Amino acid sequence: MTAVTAAPTQEFVFLSEVFPLSIVQSNLACYEVMPEIDQETGNRLSFHLSRKLEDATVVWHERRLWVLTPNQRPQPTLSRCQAVLSATQQNIPDLCDQPLQLQGDDARNATPTVLSKLAFQILRIKQPFKPILITSIAGLAVNRKVKFWAETIEFQAEIRPAVTIAIHTEIAFSGSLADFYASNVTQGNPEDVLIGLPVQDFDMGSSGSIVRLIGTMQEHRDRLLKLAAGGITRHAIQTAPADQIVVAIQFGKGKKLFHYPLSALRPSITAETAGQFGFDYRQFLRLTKIPHAERQRLLTTFKAQALEVLLRYGFEIGRSLNSLEHPDLFWQPTIPLDQTPLLFGQGVTGVRGRILHGLSTGGVYNRHPNFHPGIIRIAALKLCDGSVNAFLEAVQQRLRRYGFESEIIDRKPLSIVNLSAAEARAALEKAVNKLITVPVDIVLTFLPQSDREADDDDGGSLYHLVYSLLLRRNIASQVIYDDTLTQVEHGQILNQVAPGVLAKLGNLPFILAEPLEIADYF
Repeated sequence: MTAVTAAPTQEFVFLSEVFPLSIVQSNLACYEVMPEIDQETGNRLSFHLSRKLEDATVVWHERRLWVLTPNQRPQPTLSRCQAVLSATQQNIPDLCDQPLQLQGDDARNATPTVLSKLAFQILRIKQPFKPILITSIAGLAVNRKVKFWAETIEFQAEIRPAVTIAIHTEIAFSGSLADFYASNVTQGNPEDVLIGLPVQDFDMGSSGSIVRLIGTMQEHRDRLLKLAAGGITRHAIQTAPADQIVVAIQFGKGKKLFHYPLSALRPSITAETAGQFGFDYRQFLRLTKIPHAERQRLLTTFKAQALEVLLRYGFEIGRSLNSLEHPDLFWQPTIPLDQTPLLFGQGVTGVRGRILHGLSTGGVYNRHPNFHPGIIRIAALKLCDGSVNAFLEAVQQRLRRYGFESEIIDRKPLSIVNLSAAEARAALEKAVNKLITVPVDIVLTFLPQSDREADDDDGGSLYHLVYSLLLRRNIASQVIYDDTLTQVEHGQILNQVAPGVLAKLGNLPFILAEPLEIADYF
C-alpha cells in the first residue's frame, strides 16, 4: 500500500495494489470433467490446455474447466477440447491414471472467483510484465518486478473479481544455474553442490528447491521436450549439451517433482539464500526499497501492460482500491502511531515515540532469567582504526540506565591491513575463537567502513563472517561501523545499540499497553 497527497479535505489518499476487474463480453465456455479430479491435477491440466488451445485460456474450478477465448476468435469446440485433453494425457502419463471426459455445462454460472482465476491465468501465460533493471552488481541484477495473483473483493454488498499487481524488487543471478555450477563444480561432487539449492525457472519465475539429480540431457532430452511448456525451457532443453545435469525440482508444498536441465534454471537469491551462493545480501538492501512516487509510477506502467493482454478477452481493469473512493475498506488509527501506548517494566506506561524514556523510567517489560540479577558479559572485537574505549564505557552507562549491569570481559584489536581476503578470514576466525574462550553473552564488533561495500567475490564481508562464526556458537553479535563512531554522536548510536543488545539477549523491552485494533486483521 502507498500514500499520495490528496485534496485539502483529506491529507492522504491510500492506494492498494488490488484492481477490480469487469468483463463486458465474455467468449466463455464451461465443461464438467469426469471422473472428478483433485485441485492439483486440475491446475496442471488447465495450464497445459492453455498452452495447447491456441489463444484460449483455461482454468479449473470445482470440477469444471472454464475456457475463455478472445472476443474476435471462435471458441474451441467440445470435440476439439476433448482431443487436446486426450493428447495431453497421452503425453503426460502421470497427469491422471484414468481417461478424462468433458461434458458441456452452462458458462453463465461463472463466479467472480472463476473470472479472477481466468485473468490471472492469462497474465501467467502471456507474461506481459517487463522487468525494469535498476542496476547490476557483482554478477547480480536488481530489477523491479511484479507479483500478481487472483483476488475476490467485497464492496457495496457485492463480490467482485479482482487482480493484485504487487511491485517488488528482485535480486537475480545474472546467469543460469549451469553457469553457477560450472564455477563451483570443483568444490565437491554434484550432489553436494546442487541438492537443496533454492532455484527459479526462467519461464514462470516459480521458486523451488533441488531435491535430487535425475541424470543427463543425453538420457532425458526427448522426454523433456514432450513435457516442456515454456519457450525458454524448451530452448534450454534443445541447446543444452549432452552431459548437462537434469535435476528434480519441488515447487512450494506440491508433491509433484518437475525435471529441468540446469540451463533452464537460475539460483534464487533472497535474504535467506544469498549466503548459499556466496553473496552478501546487505549490500543490496538499500536498492530494494521502492519510494512512494516510484511505486505509483510502476503501478501505472504495469497496469497498462496487464490491460493490453486482458482487453482481448473482454476484461477491463478498474482503478486500484483507494481510501478516497472506498473509505470503508481502509483502517486508519485514531491516534498517530508514535503515540501508541506501550507498557514497560514496573508498570510504567509510555508511547512509541518515546521508547528510550520508557526504558529509562521503568526498565524492560520482561527480563531474561539469565540477567535477573545476572551481569551482561560483553566482549569487544576491533578491526578498525581509532579507540573504542569511550564508546564501550558509554554502552555500559546506557545499559545501567536501563537497569542492567555489564562487564567488558575482553577487548581484542585485530589489524587486517595488507592481508588477502583468505588471510583476513583466517585471522578473524582465530581471533573470534580466542575472544570467546571465556564465556560471553554478546560480542560488539567494530568494522571498517570499507566492509560496507565488500562483496563475496574474494571470500565475503567481515560482517557476514563474524555473524556466521558467532551464530554457530549461539552467541549474540552487534556490529558498529567505524564511520558511524566518528561521524555520529555517541548518544544517537546508543539509542539504537543499547535496546538492540537487550533484545538480542532475550529481554522484552515493552509490549502494547492496550489492544491495537489493526492487529486483529493479521
